[in-house]
Amino acid sequence: MEKCLFFWVFIVFNGFSQSKIDSLQKELKKNQHDTIQLKIYTELIKTSIYANPDLAKLYAAKFDSTATLLKSELDIALGKNYLGMVNYANNDINLAIKYYLEAIKRFEKLNKTLRVGIALNNIGACYQYKGESQQAINYYKKALQIFMTEKDNQWIANVSHNLSNEYFKEAEKATKTKQQIEALNEAERFEKIARSKFEELKDTYSVGLSFINFGNIYFKRKDFVKALDNYKKAEKLIDKSYDPISYGIIIENIGNTLIEQKKYQEAIPNLMRASQIFRETKAIPNLKSTLKNLKSAYEGAENYKGALAVQNEFIAISDSLFSIEKDKIMLDALKKYESEKKDQENRLLTQKLTQEKQQKTAYGIGLLSLILFSGIIGYFLVKNRQKNQLIGNQNQKLSELNKEKNYLISMVSHDLNTPFLAIKTWNNILKMTLGDNTKAIEAAQIIDTSANQGIALIRNILDIEKREINRQELQLNPLDLVHLTQEVIKEFLTLAATKGIEVVFESNQQKISMLSDKYLVIRVLENLLSNAIKYSYPHQKIRIRVDEFPQKIQLKVKDEGVGIAPQDIPKLFTKYGVTTSKPTDNESSIGLGLNIVKRILDETGGEIQCQSELGKGTEFTVNWKK
Repeated sequence: MEKCLFFWVFIVFNGFSQSKIDSLQKELKKNQHDTIQLKIYTELIKTSIYANPDLAKLYAAKFDSTATLLKSELDIALGKNYLGMVNYANNDINLAIKYYLEAIKRFEKLNKTLRVGIALNNIGACYQYKGESQQAINYYKKALQIFMTEKDNQWIANVSHNLSNEYFKEAEKATKTKQQIEALNEAERFEKIARSKFEELKDTYSVGLSFINFGNIYFKRKDFVKALDNYKKAEKLIDKSYDPISYGIIIENIGNTLIEQKKYQEAIPNLMRASQIFRETKAIPNLKSTLKNLKSAYEGAENYKGALAVQNEFIAISDSLFSIEKDKIMLDALKKYESEKKDQENRLLTQKLTQEKQQKTAYGIGLLSLILFSGIIGYFLVKNRQKNQLIGNQNQKLSELNKEKNYLISMVSHDLNTPFLAIKTWNNILKMTLGDNTKAIEAAQIIDTSANQGIALIRNILDIEKREINRQELQLNPLDLVHLTQEVIKEFLTLAATKGIEVVFESNQQKISMLSDKYLVIRVLENLLSNAIKYSYPHQKIRIRVDEFPQKIQLKVKDEGVGIAPQDIPKLFTKYGVTTSKPTDNESSIGLGLNIVKRILDETGGEIQCQSELGKGTEFTVNWKK
């Protein structure tokens, strides 16, 4: 039977209200002293780590840079630890581990043993998130040893609880009975330590979490009486309003245990309560698990009408989750195909070069001494025939890969467009009901922008692979570049505002007429402006300028962002040409946009140039001949 488990990680601080964030930001503006600013940065990180992870990441970077300028070894170590925390909160786990390890080295040099232990615990949490239980256990044990020495009961309880969770996962993965028993015994041993310390600390909520773990351990041992007893103790201690997900899991586990005892009529109301909690909290994976168990309870009670209704909801949820997963798989498959295709092409080219070299060698020998080396010439001819056969086989494989790619493209164009179009449709219906609710209207606009970006990403991939841009006939019509640019800018203002970026438009003419394909010019503008927002630092400006000169029409897009290294500029316009520069807000970038721009300009008689300086920004200049 599938069971939902609660794996609790004590890694960061509790969240606070938005009002505290606002007051801290005001205080930050008043105080320009570096040491005071570090203290305010610390409070802002702790306050916004879950409420606004992106904001926390920004202040962690500021803390780190300020501490480095001050050359304060302790503050530098703390800065690395904060960077680990905010990257964990933003799901960049590998980068979080890197910063935690760097913090540990610095804390060890400073003999800050307790902080070393906390960082070790946080690395354990990172591996727990990645599903690597053995690595998590190793780091948690190192942390626990430090906390035992320091006699810090709070951390002893937290880390012991985490160890119990990881050993339980090891028990679930065990293929041999002996391994499972040993892992469950370890899970119970560490949970007893945790509960004892939580009780000493009078931490009722955490004691409740311990009872969940004990219930899970007894359930795994098939001791359903003790499991039910522990789940009911947990139910009394966990406040639903404070932690609805954990409370829902407890109720689900009570229902699951009653099913195992064949008390189906008692199980059904518990599982119905749990499913309602998960619907309200939008905890979809938990809801899916609960519905599966509720269906089993209905079937056990011979209530097949109820089972059918639950089955229909279960299928609907499974389909929605599958669509999300399939979309990701499709994009990964396209990238994989590109890599395999390049490998095949490289091997084919090497074989052709080898063949040509062998042919030249054979012909040279034949010309020097046709009679004496006729046997050798015959040998090479046989080898060449073998090479030709091998090349033919490689061509066949490439043809098969092309067929596979075309199949993937057709699936992407059909399956990935559908959910984004559905989002846009329902969002438009939603906007009609919002009235004067400013925040709701703003949220609806963000949803619309995100859906448009998703559709654009799909369109980019299809453009690259299907060569949609290189069509035979351009749709040439007169257009006003000033008006068109202003319209495109409007579409991106909401996205720019999320990073506090101001978009400034300038022109030496009120109207600039040109003959071109309006759709393709819009694509150029969208890609250049999207890139500028991605690679700009928050609260900077993006300048877009269109000018008309006697011999040309010119477009400039200039940002104040991370810039591009000189060695990376030649890669910019190649397919999937990813540079060392990274978007400033962890946005995705797969290296398609600028390749599309270059191909459009090749098709429409334009050219593009790039000037950039690391840390100061980038300017793209597009020229169309008149």
